[in-house]
Amino acid sequence: MSFLIWGSMEKKKKNTRKIKKIFKIESSYSLVEVVIFVLISIVFGMIAGCILTYRMSSISSIRMDSHLREIVSTYTSIKNHYYKKVNDEDLTNAAIKGMIDSLNDPNSIYFDSTAAGSFNESVDGKFVGIGISILLDGDYYKIVSVNKDGPADKAGIKENDVIIEVDGHDCKGLTSSDLSGYIRGEKNTKVAIKVKREEEELTFTVIRNTIQIQSVYDKFFEKDGKKIGYIGIETFASNTYDQFLVILNQLEKKDIDSLIIDVRGNPGGHIDQSRRILDLLLPKKTVLFRIKDGNKLKKVYAVKKKATSYPIAILMNKGTASAAEVLVSSLHENYKDCTIIGITSYGKGTIQKSQNLSNGNSYKYTIERWLTPSGIDINGTGIEPDIEVSLNMEYFEDYLEEHDNQLQTAIDVLKES
Repeated sequence: MSFLIWGSMEKKKKNTRKIKKIFKIESSYSLVEVVIFVLISIVFGMIAGCILTYRMSSISSIRMDSHLREIVSTYTSIKNHYYKKVNDEDLTNAAIKGMIDSLNDPNSIYFDSTAAGSFNESVDGKFVGIGISILLDGDYYKIVSVNKDGPADKAGIKENDVIIEVDGHDCKGLTSSDLSGYIRGEKNTKVAIKVKREEEELTFTVIRNTIQIQSVYDKFFEKDGKKIGYIGIETFASNTYDQFLVILNQLEKKDIDSLIIDVRGNPGGHIDQSRRILDLLLPKKTVLFRIKDGNKLKKVYAVKKKATSYPIAILMNKGTASAAEVLVSSLHENYKDCTIIGITSYGKGTIQKSQNLSNGNSYKYTIERWLTPSGIDINGTGIEPDIEVSLNMEYFEDYLEEHDNQLQTAIDVLKES
């Protein structure tokens, strides 16, 4: 027993001497240096661990995903062994398009570069051009409107000028898309536009610039002593809310008694733009709509304190869809004095995500569903109006306001409110 204790004591003394020796060597470093060394070691260890984890997870996912391996294998096999030369980009595009088409979803779409450009412009609310609207007049296109202070306006181009050449290209017989292709280009680049103005031919050098698409427009009616504001929304682009806010403020400064919101033919767009517009009209904490992602259901609330109280009439038709239906359904269920006039809406209760590809093509696919504030799914069924009114065919002949019986019905309803 004593031997064991003594032996243990001897080991402790030896260990103590070793520790003292080590401490003596290490004591040549200051405490700050030791701390810095330890921190650097920890940071490098974390970085190395993250890199290793990322690489291992990537390798594991590739190994586990046999479907992806088959796609790569098929691509490589066709590229190397097909009896004719194949284009790599065509194969890639076909594969992506095939995946989107296989979803069998009318709202999940693959766009080529031309269609992608048009789609992106409609949702972005802007494009690079010279700021004109054109209409075919015989073999050439006539300019029917020029954006105030836009590139064409600054260069001296006017309404009713007929475009005969663009950068030396004869415009006779061109389609509108072909003509637009000649006119559009990179921002801050020049384009030569030759026009015919009455009997004179003039050439203007125009500097291309970003053109904001006006998706919101307004009117003002005074009927039987009532001031009725009108806001038409053609689409929900990324700048629609800003335009709506400006116009609404202008109308409210005129002390409007009521408001017409026209979303006929509005195909939707950014649902967030619809949410922000609703935020202007409904009180804080109001449920604007619901988002359903798998089994998860989320409520989207109004966050601003401002709310309006004057009567609102909404015009809609079969072309009213998606974000436009979000606006209609939310006002209908939440606003205290709201009347829907027209015919049943389209019924698009899904939300899509878009993705641009490096070659200019793009695709979008459905990621969520949306429901009305009370939880109604309108997908495939649409929203029914309070007052059903089909548009007079007479209106399409001359587009006069007095022939727009849906608009006139809205005015009549608001006059009595």
